[in-house]
Amino acid sequence: MKKKKSDIIRIKAIQNSEFQEALQKDKEKQAKIKKEIDEAKQKDLEEKRKKEEEEKKKIEEEKIKLELKEKMKAKKDLFLIEPEENENVSTIMFRLTSGKKMARRFHKTTKVRHLYDYVDTLDDPQIIEGNYQLMETMPKKALENLDSTLEESNLHPKSMLVVELKDL
Repeated sequence: MKKKKSDIIRIKAIQNSEFQEALQKDKEKQAKIKKEIDEAKQKDLEEKRKKEEEEKKKIEEEKIKLELKEKMKAKKDLFLIEPEENENVSTIMFRLTSGKKMARRFHKTTKVRHLYDYVDTLDDPQIIEGNYQLMETMPKKALENLDSTLEESNLHPKSMLVVELKDL
């Protein structure tokens, strides 16, 4: 009987040891599965966050495009009606970056900034608002005082301006 009792104790110890090993393996397996699930959730959250950021960026870009389009339309609307030629009207010849020349009449009280607005509305793919300057030909100098009138800037009654791209 003693042998049997010691055998039983030994068998129970082996079984207990095997049970503890199996329990440890199960815990490790569950921890691994939990880690994989957490990593997958984190990856999904990251992808969702990136997607939301991209959507936000896209919406913001569309908003900016729409604002620019509306701004350009407002600028074009300013120049729908060209004044008739008379002593209060200046004729300005523009030479674009493409070499094309365009003439337009403006009131002599028009501000220089409106000449820039007018050039912004022209269909010249190289001209982007702010990337150019208007240059007088004689003497060659940039029109920089945007608040002066055509008359104050000595552009009345006629003048030639060259559209030059800025070095960016």
